Order: sequence, then C-alpha cells, then structure tokens
Amino acid sequence: MILSVCDESLDKLAKTADKIGETTADASVIGEVKTTPSLNMLEARVEQLTNKVQHLSRDLTRQRGRNRGSKSRSRARSVSDPNNTNCWYHTRFAN
Repeated sequence: MILSVCDESLDKLAKTADKIGETTADASVIGEVKTTPSLNMLEARVEQLTNKVQHLSRDLTRQRGRNRGSKSRSRARSVSDPNNTNCWYHTRFAN
C-alpha cells in the first residue's frame, strides 16, 4: 500500500499512478481463482442425480403396474357365484 503526500507536478503524479497501476495489475492476475472444475463437477453430479431419479421413476411406474394387475386378480377371486351356496374358501379349496 502506498501512503505518501507528494508536492510533485500533476504530470509526474500521473506517471507514478500509471506505474503503480501496471505493477498492481499483474498481482491481481496471480491471485485469480478459477472455479471451472468445481462447476463442471457440480454439473456432472446433477446429471448423475437426474439419471437416478429417472430410473427410480421408471421402476416405480413398473411396480405400480404390477400391483394393479395383482389387485384385479384378487378382485376376480373374491367374486362369488350367486348359485353357489359355499363361501369362497370352501369353493376354492374343497375337495
């Protein structure tokens, strides 16, 4: 940091300021931080998680489809014949 009071001419102070600007411009480049790898890693992770959610959604849809089929079969079993006097269990498992 430069702290001084000068009694120099305006032209000389302008040249000094230009030199200070040139010197500090290089220092700011050295301190530059690149975040591109972190951003790329986050994008890749989001893509992985998106794929997992899609697979889970497909699996859930398939599982629900299977459950619907089993429910319709169980309903069909529970319907009794109006002419039959036995209950469903005796109709199903009797001799």
